[in-house]
Amino acid sequence: MHTYHLGIDVAKAKLDCALLRPDGKYRNKVVENNLKGFNVLTAWLKKQAATQPHVCMEATGIYWEAVAGHLPVQGMTVSVINPAQLKAFGKSRLVRTKTDKNADGKSVHLPTHLFNKFGYNIEFDEKGNYNGLKIDFDALAAHIVQLHKEAKKQGHDLWRVIFDPELQPQLFKTKYANYLKENIVFSSKRSWVRHDEHYHVDFLIPCNEK
Repeated sequence: MHTYHLGIDVAKAKLDCALLRPDGKYRNKVVENNLKGFNVLTAWLKKQAATQPHVCMEATGIYWEAVAGHLPVQGMTVSVINPAQLKAFGKSRLVRTKTDKNADGKSVHLPTHLFNKFGYNIEFDEKGNYNGLKIDFDALAAHIVQLHKEAKKQGHDLWRVIFDPELQPQLFKTKYANYLKENIVFSSKRSWVRHDEHYHVDFLIPCNEK
């Protein structure tokens, strides 16, 4: 179990690092986003007695790739988070987010934060329940239907919707069931990261040769 957690804000030239210690206190370090900086970061972590922290960072352009590849070699666990999911924490309504509602039927934010991998560690049961929250399958289905209709207006289509197969039957209990069955292809296998707290929509858009 990881007792130290390291968050990295990735930029082209530098890495802003925040280390959360077991006592709840933070330590900060800024290093260059290159091999020299990675070595400085590793040495600094050793001084903090944090040789194997759990590291989290955004997938910012291509600038995260080098450090995300370097740190596991040093024995660290690295989680790379899609930036859209961070925006979902603040805005709550992106293609990759999921609407949730409380016991009063009101839409609420998920309790996402750095240490549950911004929601990736949250596990809903097969009926879409988690700690008094429930997936709003009606809103989710309505969103997918609207995305499909808008895509068709533009002369395109939806290729696939990636959503946990264990939860998909709940979508077909909504009033949009027939439309979904006739028009939407859902993923048939569980992805390497369970898609319960969010879903992906892949559009089918042709490319023109130059």
